[in-house]
Amino acid sequence: MNLPLVKKEVVWRVGWAEGAGGLAGSSMEGLGVSVSECPEAWMQIARLGDGDTWRLTPRLQTGVFLDVHAISQEQEDELTRVAIAEGLLVEEPRWKAIWAVRDEEDEIMSLDEDYEYSFFGNRRSAAVHARSMAPDGRTWRVDHVSMPVPTEKLRSIWAERFRDKLEDTTAAEVAWQVVLERDRPDLDGFWWNDLLDPDRLSAPRGMIFYSRIKNWEWKKSRPSRERMPNPDGHPMIGKRIGGRVYLHRSAVSLRPDLKPMIREAQEFIGSWRWDVVRVDQGREEVAFFQSPDFDRAPEPTVGPALVVNVSTGATRKWSQTGWIYHQKHTFVGPNYTGFDLAASRARTKRWEALGVDKSRIGRRDYLSAWLHQSLATSEGARRSRTPCCARTPVSRRGGLARISLILRR
Repeated sequence: MNLPLVKKEVVWRVGWAEGAGGLAGSSMEGLGVSVSECPEAWMQIARLGDGDTWRLTPRLQTGVFLDVHAISQEQEDELTRVAIAEGLLVEEPRWKAIWAVRDEEDEIMSLDEDYEYSFFGNRRSAAVHARSMAPDGRTWRVDHVSMPVPTEKLRSIWAERFRDKLEDTTAAEVAWQVVLERDRPDLDGFWWNDLLDPDRLSAPRGMIFYSRIKNWEWKKSRPSRERMPNPDGHPMIGKRIGGRVYLHRSAVSLRPDLKPMIREAQEFIGSWRWDVVRVDQGREEVAFFQSPDFDRAPEPTVGPALVVNVSTGATRKWSQTGWIYHQKHTFVGPNYTGFDLAASRARTKRWEALGVDKSRIGRRDYLSAWLHQSLATSEGARRSRTPCCARTPVSRRGGLARISLILRR
């Protein structure tokens, strides 16, 4: 079977080295050693602190990975058929709850644009959950689907490495790993080219089969932020949210991959004064935002914007009150002098450590109230604390969040 492949000359691992021993709790990457191209993003996502960082390079040739997101439906079906024939998977009915989401401008997106979903064992539970997740006129629906779930044979293979139960939603990819590790000696592992968006727990990631790890050389390293590439091959300058990149006007020249599109869009805005630009290459859209307090405020104001469709030249105005930017140090280059970069990073680490709800921090009223209460409380509290709440994780198309399963029979 011809499968889509991606080659990597260098990957990174944060945390313990292979061979540390003992069972791990679980792994979203499955039966292999988890690696990435963006170790600092994974430090933030997994709250790994200052753990060891390892630079891995293939000993003999370029590493070869299955490009999971590029697999066609026909290839998925064929891999699943092989796994079912080998007793690793079995098809079972499920109910899929699907609901629309809002973008960062608080606009409701259609189910054709972006959505979240979870699986349930019956229709009623799925409908109740979808309805509860879709207030304010958002669209939702429930689909009856058949999905491959793990057999006892696959669960036993999983249990040799992990303590936690193998989830139904990840079972198919794990079964493919078992099959391809045996049948494709040219493959080093799997690769998911997820969007680079640590705020939504997303970054490109991969895994190296346990049997292939001997083919890679490990070297302990501490990569700098400035030299770490993003998925476009350019330095990690600019804040990435979903498929959009936010930059301060001073940083445009530091992103040569985005600069031509920004310059082209500027031809349609005349003398409009702007401070922050948002680039959405997928939609061919560039938005120019005013933010007059960008240097002064810890969380600057999201002011009015002109939004340009580069392909058509159509321009529209956008304006809503109460929205703010956070982590503003990610919008600028490493040598920016308009504000204290170190202080901005320290502020972010402080409120992240307190467990802020990242789905709501774009609103000034929420963040101000939360910071006032949490930071005041933390002055006399122990540094080690238990999170006060937990949110049910959901799946988001396009790799914006991790897959989870909710089964209520």
